[in-house]
Amino acid sequence: MTALAYTVIACVLGTAVSLALAAFVAFRVNANWVPTLVSYAVGALLGAAFLDLLPHIFRESRHPERSAAFVLAGILVFFMLEKLLLWRHHHHHSPQEQAEAEEEMRHTGHDHGRTGWMIVFGDSFHNFTDGVIIAGAFIADLKLSSRTSPFPRSLAGSPRSSPSRRPA
Repeated sequence: MTALAYTVIACVLGTAVSLALAAFVAFRVNANWVPTLVSYAVGALLGAAFLDLLPHIFRESRHPERSAAFVLAGILVFFMLEKLLLWRHHHHHSPQEQAEAEEEMRHTGHDHGRTGWMIVFGDSFHNFTDGVIIAGAFIADLKLSSRTSPFPRSLAGSPRSSPSRRPA
Protein backbone atom coordinates (compact mmCIF):
# COMPACT_ATOMS: atom_id res chain seq x y z
CA MET A 1 0.00 0.00 0.00
CA THR A 2 1.07 3.58 -0.56
CA ALA A 3 1.67 6.25 2.07
CA LEU A 4 -1.55 7.96 0.94
CA ALA A 5 -3.57 4.79 1.57
CA TYR A 6 -2.06 4.38 5.04
CA THR A 7 -2.76 8.04 5.80
CA VAL A 8 -6.40 7.80 4.72
CA ILE A 9 -6.91 4.58 6.70
CA ALA A 10 -5.36 6.10 9.85
CA CYS A 11 -7.41 9.30 9.55
CA VAL A 12 -10.68 7.42 8.90
CA LEU A 13 -10.05 5.09 11.86
CA GLY A 14 -9.18 8.04 14.09
CA THR A 15 -12.33 9.88 13.04
CA ALA A 16 -14.54 6.83 13.55
CA VAL A 17 -13.18 6.10 17.01
CA SER A 18 -13.44 9.77 18.03
CA LEU A 19 -17.04 10.03 16.82
CA ALA A 20 -18.01 6.79 18.54
CA LEU A 21 -16.47 7.92 21.81
CA ALA A 22 -18.05 11.38 21.55
CA ALA A 23 -21.47 9.87 20.83
CA PHE A 24 -21.12 7.44 23.71
CA VAL A 25 -20.21 10.24 26.12
CA ALA A 26 -22.83 12.66 24.77
CA PHE A 27 -25.69 10.21 25.18
CA ARG A 28 -24.61 8.70 28.49
CA VAL A 29 -23.19 11.56 30.56
CA ASN A 30 -25.41 13.45 32.93
CA ALA A 31 -25.64 17.15 31.93
CA ASN A 32 -24.53 18.14 35.44
CA TRP A 33 -21.17 16.43 34.86
CA VAL A 34 -20.29 18.48 31.76
CA PRO A 35 -18.67 21.44 33.60
CA THR A 36 -16.57 19.03 35.65
CA LEU A 37 -15.48 17.07 32.57
CA VAL A 38 -14.64 20.28 30.69
CA SER A 39 -12.63 21.51 33.69
CA TYR A 40 -10.74 18.22 33.77
CA ALA A 41 -10.00 18.41 30.03
CA VAL A 42 -8.79 22.01 30.28
CA GLY A 43 -6.58 21.15 33.24
CA ALA A 44 -5.10 18.15 31.46
CA LEU A 45 -4.35 20.18 28.32
CA LEU A 46 -2.84 23.08 30.26
CA GLY A 47 -0.77 20.68 32.36
CA ALA A 48 0.54 18.89 29.27
CA ALA A 49 1.36 22.17 27.54
CA PHE A 50 2.95 24.07 30.41
CA LEU A 51 4.55 21.24 32.36
CA ASP A 52 5.74 19.00 29.51
CA LEU A 53 5.78 20.61 26.07
CA LEU A 54 6.89 24.18 26.81
CA PRO A 55 9.88 23.21 28.97
CA HIS A 56 11.12 21.00 26.10
CA ILE A 57 10.63 23.82 23.61
CA PHE A 58 12.53 26.31 25.76
CA ARG A 59 15.34 23.85 26.49
CA GLU A 60 15.80 22.78 22.84
CA SER A 61 15.27 26.17 21.20
CA ARG A 62 18.12 28.42 20.16
CA HIS A 63 15.85 31.42 20.77
CA PRO A 64 13.58 30.76 23.75
CA GLU A 65 12.41 34.39 23.65
CA ARG A 66 11.00 33.84 20.17
CA SER A 67 9.24 30.66 21.34
CA ALA A 68 7.72 32.55 24.28
CA ALA A 69 6.61 35.33 21.92
CA PHE A 70 4.84 32.80 19.68
CA VAL A 71 3.08 31.23 22.67
CA LEU A 72 1.96 34.64 23.91
CA ALA A 73 0.85 35.69 20.41
CA GLY A 74 -1.21 32.51 20.06
CA ILE A 75 -2.94 33.09 23.38
CA LEU A 76 -3.70 36.71 22.51
CA VAL A 77 -4.94 35.95 18.98
CA PHE A 78 -7.36 33.31 20.21
CA PHE A 79 -8.52 35.57 23.06
CA MET A 80 -9.27 38.36 20.58
CA LEU A 81 -10.95 35.94 18.18
CA GLU A 82 -13.22 34.68 20.93
CA LYS A 83 -14.10 38.22 22.00
CA LEU A 84 -14.83 39.27 18.43
CA LEU A 85 -17.11 36.31 17.77
CA LEU A 86 -18.90 36.15 21.10
CA TRP A 87 -18.78 39.62 22.59
CA ARG A 88 -19.00 42.12 19.74
CA HIS A 89 -21.32 40.25 17.41
CA HIS A 90 -24.80 41.74 17.65
CA HIS A 91 -27.59 43.21 15.55
CA HIS A 92 -29.00 45.59 18.13
CA HIS A 93 -29.34 49.26 17.35
CA SER A 94 -29.83 50.76 20.77
CA PRO A 95 -28.14 50.25 24.14
CA GLN A 96 -31.49 49.11 25.56
CA GLU A 97 -31.84 46.36 22.92
CA GLN A 98 -28.24 45.29 23.60
CA ALA A 99 -28.89 45.14 27.36
CA GLU A 100 -32.05 43.07 26.79
CA ALA A 101 -30.19 40.65 24.50
CA GLU A 102 -27.37 40.24 27.04
CA GLU A 103 -29.89 39.60 29.81
CA GLU A 104 -31.65 36.99 27.65
CA MET A 105 -28.32 35.28 26.97
CA ARG A 106 -27.52 35.15 30.69
CA HIS A 107 -30.87 33.52 31.49
CA THR A 108 -31.22 31.17 28.52
CA GLY A 109 -27.57 30.44 27.72
CA HIS A 110 -28.36 30.77 24.00
CA ASP A 111 -25.60 32.44 21.98
CA HIS A 112 -27.31 32.26 18.56
CA GLY A 113 -24.92 29.58 17.27
CA ARG A 114 -21.66 31.54 17.50
CA THR A 115 -19.98 29.06 19.86
CA GLY A 116 -20.84 26.20 17.53
CA TRP A 117 -19.12 27.90 14.61
CA MET A 118 -16.03 28.54 16.73
CA ILE A 119 -15.90 24.83 17.57
CA VAL A 120 -16.39 23.82 13.91
CA PHE A 121 -13.60 26.09 12.66
CA GLY A 122 -11.24 25.19 15.50
CA ASP A 123 -11.85 21.48 15.09
CA SER A 124 -11.41 21.72 11.31
CA PHE A 125 -8.04 23.42 11.74
CA HIS A 126 -7.03 20.87 14.37
CA ASN A 127 -8.02 17.91 12.17
CA PHE A 128 -6.24 19.41 9.15
CA THR A 129 -2.98 19.78 11.06
CA ASP A 130 -3.40 16.27 12.48
CA GLY A 131 -3.79 14.92 8.94
CA VAL A 132 -0.69 16.78 7.75
CA ILE A 133 1.36 15.36 10.64
CA ILE A 134 0.10 11.82 10.07
CA ALA A 135 0.71 12.09 6.31
CA GLY A 136 4.22 13.43 6.88
CA ALA A 137 4.98 10.58 9.24
CA PHE A 138 3.76 7.96 6.75
CA ILE A 139 5.74 9.57 3.94
CA ALA A 140 8.91 9.71 6.05
CA ASP A 141 8.79 6.17 7.42
CA LEU A 142 6.09 3.64 8.23
CA LYS A 143 7.63 2.91 11.62
CA LEU A 144 7.79 6.63 12.43
CA SER A 145 4.06 6.87 11.77
CA SER A 146 3.43 4.48 14.64
CA ARG A 147 4.72 7.24 16.95
CA THR A 148 2.25 9.89 15.78
CA SER A 149 -1.05 8.00 16.04
CA PRO A 150 -2.21 4.93 17.92
CA PHE A 151 -3.95 3.46 14.86
CA PRO A 152 -0.96 3.02 12.51
CA ARG A 153 0.79 0.84 15.11
CA SER A 154 -1.13 -2.17 13.88
CA LEU A 155 -0.40 -1.26 10.26
CA ALA A 156 3.32 -0.90 10.94
CA GLY A 157 3.45 -4.10 12.97
CA SER A 158 5.24 -2.37 15.82
CA PRO A 159 4.39 -3.03 19.45
CA ARG A 160 2.50 -0.45 21.45
CA SER A 161 4.96 1.81 23.10
CA SER A 162 5.13 5.40 24.19
CA PRO A 163 7.07 7.93 22.15
CA SER A 164 10.73 8.10 23.05
CA ARG A 165 11.87 11.16 24.92
CA ARG A 166 15.19 12.91 24.82
CA PRO A 167 17.10 12.87 28.06
CA ALA A 168 16.80 16.09 30.02
